[in-house]
This record gives sequence, C-alpha cells and structure tokens, in this order.
Amino acid sequence: MNTLGFIGTGGMGSGMAANLIKAGYGLVVNDLNREQCKGLEDQGAEYAATPKAVAESSELVLSMLPNNDAVKAVGLGAGGLAEATTGAKQWIDFSSIDKETIVGVSDELRKKGWTVVDSGAGGVEEVAAAGQLALWLSGSKDVFDQHQPIFEAMGKSVLHVGELGNANLVKNAMAMFAAVQH
Repeated sequence: MNTLGFIGTGGMGSGMAANLIKAGYGLVVNDLNREQCKGLEDQGAEYAATPKAVAESSELVLSMLPNNDAVKAVGLGAGGLAEATTGAKQWIDFSSIDKETIVGVSDELRKKGWTVVDSGAGGVEEVAAAGQLALWLSGSKDVFDQHQPIFEAMGKSVLHVGELGNANLVKNAMAMFAAVQH
C-alpha cells in the first residue's frame, strides 16, 4: 500500500497523519479548514478538496473527525466517500462517535462496495504526534490484520475489539476506568 487518504487534520489527526508520512506512506489530506492541512503538505502530503477526491486518490481512507455529523458528512454527504467511483473502498474512522452513527454510515457505504472499520484512539495531541496512541479497532478482522503496519505507525498498543461500533465503547470504558483510578 503506497497512498493513504487522511481526512480531519486537526490536533489529533495531524499528529497521526504525520506519523504515516514518517513511516513512508504517501498521503492525500483533507480538512474543512484548509489551513489545517498546510503543515502536512510541507511534509509531502497532497491536498484534495473533498472526501470523494481523497478516496479516488488513495488506496485506504483514514479519518479523525470531531463528531457524528462530520462522520455522516464525510461518508454520505455531498462530495463524500459514497460518491467515489474509483480508488479506496476501505475507510477506517478514528473519531469519537456513537455506535449507531458508524453502523448506519457503514450500512449505507456497504451498498457502494465499502468496508468500514472504526477505532477509538486513546491519548492526547502530544501522544498522537509521538505515535504512542492506544488504538482499539472494531469491524472486519481481515481489514484489521491487513493494515497492522499502518496502525503501528500511529500507536503503541493496537487491539481488535470485535464487531463494528465496539471501538468507542472500549475507549469510553478505558477513560472511565482511568478517571476512577485517578
């Protein structure tokens, strides 16, 4: 796999994406705030104007988005992944969203030939930049196994946690556990 797409290049996403560049992957990036992509472009990433264009320019799409509505828009909105006719047909979303949203978006994208995997990412911006995130991925075990080098470029701990939508449940449980311990 040579070219990855990354959508959502804010604080967490930019650190994750930069580690993919350091690992030798070509990167096509997109963010609603065009300026958020400039630092990654300076490191060799290419900018694409829409999620559709990201998908059509890459072999795998990853994202770190702020909320449920952003995930729905990237997947199913105007210029979204569902409109892509070539390129990537796998999407790994690291956003902190609810199970209902990722399962619903996945159901619609599956009709267009897409496979969706979701992930919870444990850590803050500095941890993301250091490539030391804890990653809990759920969905297709085959996709999880296939993309281990990508996950290892971003995280120190990478676990598969079952069916689609479980990843953020695990992330929330881990956050509650850490709060109780603290």
